[in-house]
Amino acid sequence: MNERQIIHPHANFFQRAFSRNDVAHDFILNYLPKKLVNLIDLNTLEIDRESFVDILLSATQSDILFKINTKDGKKLLIYFLIEHKSFLDKWVLFQLLGYTVRISEREREIKKLERTKQKKNNIDKGLTKNDGIEEECISVVVPVIFYHGEKEWNIRKLSSLYCDSSGLTNYIPEFDYELVDLSSYKKDEIVGNVYLKVTILVMKYYYSDNFDSLLLHALSLLYDFVDDWSTIHFISIVLLYSSSHKTRGQEWLVSIIENNFNKIFGEKGGKVMNAVSNIWIEEGKKEGLLEKAREMVIEALKVKYNNVSQSISAFVQTIKDENILHNLLREAILCNDINEFQYHLQKINRV
Repeated sequence: MNERQIIHPHANFFQRAFSRNDVAHDFILNYLPKKLVNLIDLNTLEIDRESFVDILLSATQSDILFKINTKDGKKLLIYFLIEHKSFLDKWVLFQLLGYTVRISEREREIKKLERTKQKKNNIDKGLTKNDGIEEECISVVVPVIFYHGEKEWNIRKLSSLYCDSSGLTNYIPEFDYELVDLSSYKKDEIVGNVYLKVTILVMKYYYSDNFDSLLLHALSLLYDFVDDWSTIHFISIVLLYSSSHKTRGQEWLVSIIENNFNKIFGEKGGKVMNAVSNIWIEEGKKEGLLEKAREMVIEALKVKYNNVSQSISAFVQTIKDENILHNLLREAILCNDINEFQYHLQKINRV
Protein backbone atom coordinates (compact mmCIF):
# COMPACT_ATOMS: atom_id res chain seq x y z
CA MET A 1 0.00 0.00 0.00
CA ASN A 2 1.00 3.58 -0.64
CA GLU A 3 1.25 5.92 2.36
CA ARG A 4 0.36 9.00 0.34
CA GLN A 5 -2.76 10.85 1.37
CA ILE A 6 -5.89 9.39 -0.23
CA ILE A 7 -7.64 12.00 -2.37
CA HIS A 8 -11.32 12.54 -1.55
CA PRO A 9 -11.64 9.44 0.67
CA HIS A 10 -15.31 10.12 1.46
CA ALA A 11 -16.24 10.47 -2.21
CA ASN A 12 -14.26 7.41 -3.23
CA PHE A 13 -15.76 5.25 -0.48
CA PHE A 14 -19.34 6.45 -0.95
CA GLN A 15 -19.23 5.88 -4.71
CA ARG A 16 -17.64 2.45 -4.43
CA ALA A 17 -19.99 1.31 -1.67
CA PHE A 18 -23.10 2.61 -3.43
CA SER A 19 -22.03 0.97 -6.67
CA ARG A 20 -23.34 -2.16 -4.99
CA ASN A 21 -26.95 -2.35 -6.12
CA ASP A 22 -28.03 -3.90 -2.82
CA VAL A 23 -26.59 -0.96 -0.86
CA ALA A 24 -28.25 1.68 -3.06
CA HIS A 25 -31.53 -0.29 -3.05
CA ASP A 26 -31.66 -0.56 0.75
CA PHE A 27 -30.61 3.04 1.24
CA ILE A 28 -33.48 4.36 -0.88
CA LEU A 29 -35.87 1.91 0.77
CA ASN A 30 -34.93 2.85 4.34
CA TYR A 31 -33.79 6.48 4.26
CA LEU A 32 -35.95 8.26 1.70
CA PRO A 33 -39.59 9.18 2.41
CA LYS A 34 -42.09 6.32 2.23
CA LYS A 35 -44.33 8.46 0.02
CA LEU A 36 -41.56 8.50 -2.60
CA VAL A 37 -40.56 4.84 -2.11
CA ASN A 38 -44.16 3.74 -2.65
CA LEU A 39 -44.13 5.38 -6.09
CA ILE A 40 -41.03 3.69 -7.47
CA ASP A 41 -40.07 0.24 -8.71
CA LEU A 42 -36.80 -0.56 -6.94
CA ASN A 43 -36.18 -3.50 -9.25
CA THR A 44 -35.43 -0.99 -12.04
CA LEU A 45 -32.71 0.84 -10.09
CA GLU A 46 -29.63 1.59 -12.20
CA ILE A 47 -26.53 3.67 -11.48
CA ASP A 48 -25.39 6.43 -13.87
CA ARG A 49 -21.61 6.94 -13.80
CA GLU A 50 -21.82 10.62 -14.78
CA SER A 51 -20.71 13.35 -12.35
CA PHE A 52 -22.15 16.86 -12.38
CA VAL A 53 -20.12 18.53 -9.61
CA ASP A 54 -18.15 21.60 -10.62
CA ILE A 55 -14.41 20.95 -10.89
CA LEU A 56 -13.66 23.82 -8.51
CA LEU A 57 -15.84 22.18 -5.84
CA SER A 58 -14.75 18.59 -6.36
CA ALA A 59 -12.50 18.70 -3.28
CA THR A 60 -15.52 19.13 -0.97
CA GLN A 61 -18.39 17.56 -2.91
CA SER A 62 -19.10 14.41 -4.88
CA ASP A 63 -22.23 12.95 -6.39
CA ILE A 64 -23.94 9.87 -7.71
CA LEU A 65 -26.99 9.62 -9.98
CA PHE A 66 -29.51 6.79 -10.11
CA LYS A 67 -32.08 6.06 -12.80
CA ILE A 68 -35.28 4.34 -11.76
CA ASN A 69 -38.83 3.85 -13.01
CA THR A 70 -42.02 4.65 -11.17
CA LYS A 71 -44.55 1.86 -10.80
CA ASP A 72 -46.58 3.35 -13.65
CA GLY A 73 -43.56 3.34 -15.99
CA LYS A 74 -42.30 6.93 -15.75
CA LYS A 75 -38.56 7.56 -15.66
CA LEU A 76 -37.25 9.18 -12.47
CA LEU A 77 -33.76 10.38 -11.53
CA ILE A 78 -32.50 10.33 -7.93
CA TYR A 79 -29.45 12.53 -7.45
CA PHE A 80 -27.24 12.27 -4.36
CA LEU A 81 -24.91 15.14 -3.51
CA ILE A 82 -22.41 14.19 -0.83
CA GLU A 83 -21.07 17.02 1.31
CA HIS A 84 -17.57 16.50 2.74
CA LYS A 85 -17.08 19.89 4.37
CA SER A 86 -16.41 20.01 8.12
CA PHE A 87 -18.67 23.08 8.33
CA LEU A 88 -22.17 23.94 7.12
CA ASP A 89 -22.16 25.75 3.79
CA LYS A 90 -25.52 27.34 2.93
CA TRP A 91 -24.45 27.80 -0.70
CA VAL A 92 -24.73 24.06 -1.30
CA LEU A 93 -28.41 24.61 -2.16
CA PHE A 94 -27.48 27.03 -4.92
CA GLN A 95 -24.93 24.52 -6.22
CA LEU A 96 -27.50 21.71 -6.00
CA LEU A 97 -29.89 23.73 -8.14
CA GLY A 98 -27.18 24.12 -10.77
CA TYR A 99 -26.37 20.41 -10.77
CA THR A 100 -30.00 19.38 -11.24
CA VAL A 101 -30.21 21.78 -14.20
CA ARG A 102 -27.07 20.15 -15.67
CA ILE A 103 -28.68 16.73 -15.31
CA SER A 104 -31.76 17.89 -17.20
CA GLU A 105 -29.65 19.60 -19.86
CA ARG A 106 -27.73 16.39 -20.49
CA GLU A 107 -30.98 14.42 -20.70
CA ARG A 108 -32.29 16.88 -23.31
CA GLU A 109 -29.10 16.47 -25.35
CA ILE A 110 -29.38 12.66 -25.23
CA LYS A 111 -33.07 12.74 -26.18
CA LYS A 112 -32.36 15.17 -29.02
CA LEU A 113 -29.87 12.71 -30.53
CA GLU A 114 -32.36 9.87 -30.09
CA ARG A 115 -35.15 11.86 -31.75
CA THR A 116 -32.88 12.79 -34.68
CA LYS A 117 -31.98 9.12 -35.16
CA GLN A 118 -35.62 8.05 -34.95
CA LYS A 119 -36.69 10.69 -37.52
CA LYS A 120 -34.01 9.44 -39.93
CA ASN A 121 -35.18 5.84 -39.44
CA ASN A 122 -38.78 6.92 -40.07
CA ILE A 123 -37.80 8.59 -43.35
CA ASP A 124 -35.76 5.54 -44.41
CA LYS A 125 -38.82 3.34 -43.77
CA GLY A 126 -41.11 5.64 -45.74
CA LEU A 127 -42.96 6.88 -42.66
CA THR A 128 -43.69 10.46 -41.73
CA LYS A 129 -40.72 12.06 -40.05
CA ASN A 130 -42.39 12.48 -36.63
CA ASP A 131 -44.18 9.13 -36.59
CA GLY A 132 -44.07 7.64 -33.06
CA ILE A 133 -42.11 10.58 -31.62
CA GLU A 134 -43.61 11.84 -28.39
CA GLU A 135 -43.63 15.43 -27.20
CA GLU A 136 -40.30 16.37 -25.67
CA CYS A 137 -40.10 16.48 -21.87
CA ILE A 138 -37.53 15.93 -19.13
CA SER A 139 -37.58 13.53 -16.17
CA VAL A 140 -38.16 14.65 -12.60
CA VAL A 141 -34.93 14.84 -10.58
CA VAL A 142 -35.19 14.10 -6.85
CA PRO A 143 -32.25 15.89 -5.15
CA VAL A 144 -30.84 14.25 -2.03
CA ILE A 145 -28.14 15.78 0.17
CA PHE A 146 -26.07 13.17 2.02
CA TYR A 147 -24.34 14.89 4.92
CA HIS A 148 -22.01 13.33 7.48
CA GLY A 149 -20.46 16.35 9.17
CA GLU A 150 -20.29 16.65 12.95
CA LYS A 151 -22.74 19.57 13.24
CA GLU A 152 -26.45 19.10 12.68
CA TRP A 153 -27.75 20.35 9.33
CA ASN A 154 -29.88 23.49 9.66
CA ILE A 155 -30.16 24.79 6.08
CA ARG A 156 -33.53 24.27 4.43
CA LYS A 157 -34.60 26.89 1.87
CA LEU A 158 -32.90 28.26 -1.22
CA SER A 159 -34.83 31.51 -0.78
CA SER A 160 -32.86 32.20 2.44
CA LEU A 161 -29.81 32.97 0.27
CA TYR A 162 -31.41 36.03 -1.30
CA CYS A 163 -31.30 39.58 0.04
CA ASP A 164 -34.47 41.18 1.37
CA SER A 165 -37.05 40.08 -1.21
CA SER A 166 -40.21 41.72 0.09
CA GLY A 167 -42.71 41.86 -2.76
CA LEU A 168 -40.38 39.91 -5.07
CA THR A 169 -40.77 36.32 -3.82
CA ASN A 170 -42.52 35.23 -7.04
CA TYR A 171 -39.24 35.72 -8.88
CA ILE A 172 -37.11 33.58 -6.56
CA PRO A 173 -36.50 29.92 -7.52
CA GLU A 174 -37.40 27.38 -4.86
CA PHE A 175 -37.34 23.60 -4.72
CA ASP A 176 -37.55 20.81 -2.18
CA TYR A 177 -34.83 18.28 -1.53
CA GLU A 178 -34.40 15.28 0.72
CA LEU A 179 -31.77 15.35 3.46
CA VAL A 180 -29.96 12.39 4.98
CA ASP A 181 -28.06 13.85 7.93
CA LEU A 182 -26.06 11.10 9.63
CA SER A 183 -25.47 13.29 12.68
CA SER A 184 -29.18 12.95 13.51
CA TYR A 185 -29.13 9.12 13.59
CA LYS A 186 -28.33 7.10 16.69
CA LYS A 187 -26.36 3.89 16.29
CA ASP A 188 -29.44 1.68 16.80
CA GLU A 189 -31.37 3.70 14.20
CA ILE A 190 -29.05 2.68 11.38
CA VAL A 191 -30.95 0.07 9.38
CA GLY A 192 -30.73 -1.83 6.11
CA ASN A 193 -28.69 -4.83 4.96
CA VAL A 194 -25.29 -5.43 6.54
CA TYR A 195 -23.34 -3.73 3.74
CA LEU A 196 -25.41 -0.57 4.07
CA LYS A 197 -25.12 -0.64 7.87
CA VAL A 198 -21.34 -0.93 7.66
CA THR A 199 -21.16 1.87 5.08
CA ILE A 200 -23.19 4.27 7.22
CA LEU A 201 -21.49 3.31 10.49
CA VAL A 202 -17.96 3.99 9.25
CA MET A 203 -18.99 7.26 7.59
CA LYS A 204 -20.98 8.49 10.60
CA TYR A 205 -18.22 7.72 13.11
CA TYR A 206 -15.25 8.50 10.86
CA TYR A 207 -14.17 11.39 13.12
CA SER A 208 -15.09 9.68 16.43
CA ASP A 209 -12.52 9.01 19.15
CA ASN A 210 -14.12 5.58 19.53
CA PHE A 211 -13.80 4.74 15.85
CA ASP A 212 -11.67 1.60 16.33
CA SER A 213 -14.26 -0.23 18.43
CA LEU A 214 -17.07 0.90 16.13
CA LEU A 215 -15.15 -0.34 13.08
CA LEU A 216 -14.60 -3.75 14.67
CA HIS A 217 -18.31 -3.95 15.48
CA ALA A 218 -19.15 -3.02 11.88
CA LEU A 219 -16.77 -5.66 10.45
CA SER A 220 -18.23 -8.32 12.73
CA LEU A 221 -21.59 -7.85 10.97
CA LEU A 222 -19.98 -9.32 7.85
CA TYR A 223 -18.94 -12.61 9.50
CA ASP A 224 -21.61 -14.74 7.79
CA PHE A 225 -20.75 -13.37 4.34
CA VAL A 226 -16.95 -13.63 4.05
CA ASP A 227 -17.13 -16.68 1.78
CA ASP A 228 -18.49 -14.31 -0.87
CA TRP A 229 -15.73 -12.58 -2.88
CA SER A 230 -17.76 -9.36 -3.10
CA THR A 231 -17.69 -9.19 0.71
CA ILE A 232 -13.89 -9.50 0.77
CA HIS A 233 -13.67 -6.66 -1.75
CA PHE A 234 -16.11 -4.60 0.34
CA ILE A 235 -13.98 -5.15 3.47
CA SER A 236 -10.92 -3.95 1.55
CA ILE A 237 -12.53 -0.61 0.63
CA VAL A 238 -13.91 -0.16 4.17
CA LEU A 239 -10.43 -0.57 5.62
CA LEU A 240 -8.79 1.74 3.09
CA TYR A 241 -11.39 4.41 3.79
CA SER A 242 -10.99 3.99 7.55
CA SER A 243 -7.20 4.40 7.32
CA SER A 244 -7.49 7.66 5.36
CA HIS A 245 -8.14 9.71 8.52
CA LYS A 246 -5.17 11.91 9.44
CA THR A 247 -4.75 10.16 12.83
CA ARG A 248 -4.77 6.72 11.25
CA GLY A 249 -2.60 5.23 8.53
CA GLN A 250 -0.67 2.16 7.43
CA GLU A 251 0.61 1.16 10.89
CA TRP A 252 -2.87 1.53 12.34
CA LEU A 253 -4.30 -0.54 9.48
CA VAL A 254 -1.78 -3.36 9.95
CA SER A 255 -2.51 -3.40 13.68
CA ILE A 256 -6.28 -3.56 13.13
CA ILE A 257 -5.90 -6.52 10.75
CA GLU A 258 -3.26 -8.51 12.64
CA ASN A 259 -4.76 -8.06 16.10
CA ASN A 260 -8.45 -8.43 15.32
CA PHE A 261 -9.23 -10.43 12.18
CA ASN A 262 -8.90 -13.82 13.87
CA LYS A 263 -11.14 -12.59 16.70
CA ILE A 264 -13.77 -11.23 14.31
CA PHE A 265 -13.75 -13.94 11.64
CA GLY A 266 -12.50 -16.91 13.65
CA GLU A 267 -10.86 -19.67 11.59
CA LYS A 268 -11.58 -17.64 8.45
CA GLY A 269 -9.50 -14.70 9.69
CA GLY A 270 -6.30 -15.75 7.91
CA LYS A 271 -8.12 -16.35 4.64
CA VAL A 272 -9.80 -12.93 4.82
CA MET A 273 -6.47 -11.29 5.68
CA ASN A 274 -4.70 -12.83 2.67
CA ALA A 275 -7.55 -12.09 0.25
CA VAL A 276 -7.75 -8.43 1.28
CA SER A 277 -3.97 -8.07 0.93
CA ASN A 278 -4.07 -9.56 -2.58
CA ILE A 279 -6.75 -7.06 -3.64
CA TRP A 280 -4.61 -4.17 -2.39
CA ILE A 281 -1.53 -5.52 -4.19
CA GLU A 282 -3.37 -5.70 -7.53
CA GLU A 283 -5.00 -2.29 -7.05
CA GLY A 284 -1.64 -0.87 -6.00
CA LYS A 285 -0.03 -2.00 -9.26
CA LYS A 286 -2.76 -0.36 -11.31
CA GLU A 287 -2.78 2.77 -9.16
CA GLY A 288 0.99 3.08 -9.52
CA LEU A 289 0.68 3.40 -13.30
CA LEU A 290 -2.17 5.88 -12.99
CA GLU A 291 -0.30 7.93 -10.39
CA LYS A 292 2.68 8.23 -12.70
CA ALA A 293 0.41 9.47 -15.50
CA ARG A 294 -1.22 12.02 -13.16
CA GLU A 295 2.18 13.28 -12.04
CA MET A 296 3.21 13.79 -15.67
CA VAL A 297 0.10 15.90 -16.40
CA ILE A 298 0.59 18.09 -13.33
CA GLU A 299 4.33 18.47 -13.97
CA ALA A 300 3.67 19.50 -17.60
CA LEU A 301 1.24 22.16 -16.37
CA LYS A 302 3.74 23.49 -13.84
CA VAL A 303 6.51 23.68 -16.44
CA LYS A 304 4.36 25.51 -18.99
CA TYR A 305 2.18 27.72 -16.78
CA ASN A 306 4.40 28.04 -13.65
CA ASN A 307 1.51 27.53 -11.26
CA VAL A 308 -1.35 25.00 -11.04
CA SER A 309 -4.38 25.64 -8.84
CA GLN A 310 -5.24 23.18 -6.11
CA SER A 311 -8.65 22.53 -7.70
CA ILE A 312 -7.08 21.47 -11.02
CA SER A 313 -4.52 19.24 -9.28
CA ALA A 314 -7.25 17.70 -7.14
CA PHE A 315 -9.41 16.93 -10.17
CA VAL A 316 -6.52 15.37 -12.10
CA GLN A 317 -5.87 13.13 -9.07
CA THR A 318 -9.41 11.74 -9.29
CA ILE A 319 -9.05 10.54 -12.92
CA LYS A 320 -8.77 6.76 -13.15
CA ASP A 321 -8.74 6.37 -16.94
CA GLU A 322 -5.25 6.10 -18.43
CA ASN A 323 -6.40 7.20 -21.91
CA ILE A 324 -7.96 10.38 -20.52
CA LEU A 325 -4.73 11.18 -18.66
CA HIS A 326 -2.69 10.69 -21.83
CA ASN A 327 -5.02 13.05 -23.71
CA LEU A 328 -4.73 15.62 -20.92
CA LEU A 329 -0.93 15.43 -21.08
CA ARG A 330 -1.16 16.29 -24.77
CA GLU A 331 -3.52 19.21 -24.02
CA ALA A 332 -1.25 20.44 -21.23
CA ILE A 333 1.54 20.75 -23.77
CA LEU A 334 -0.52 22.20 -26.65
CA CYS A 335 -3.00 24.57 -24.93
CA ASN A 336 -2.28 28.28 -25.24
CA ASP A 337 -3.09 29.05 -21.61
CA ILE A 338 -4.38 27.48 -18.38
CA ASN A 339 -7.95 28.62 -19.09
CA GLU A 340 -7.98 26.62 -22.31
CA PHE A 341 -6.74 23.56 -20.41
CA GLN A 342 -9.44 24.05 -17.77
CA TYR A 343 -12.02 24.12 -20.58
CA HIS A 344 -10.89 20.61 -21.57
CA LEU A 345 -11.23 19.52 -17.93
CA GLN A 346 -14.79 20.85 -17.86
CA LYS A 347 -15.62 18.76 -20.94
CA ILE A 348 -14.26 15.64 -19.24
CA ASN A 349 -16.36 16.37 -16.16
CA ARG A 350 -19.54 16.54 -18.26
CA VAL A 351 -19.02 13.88 -20.94
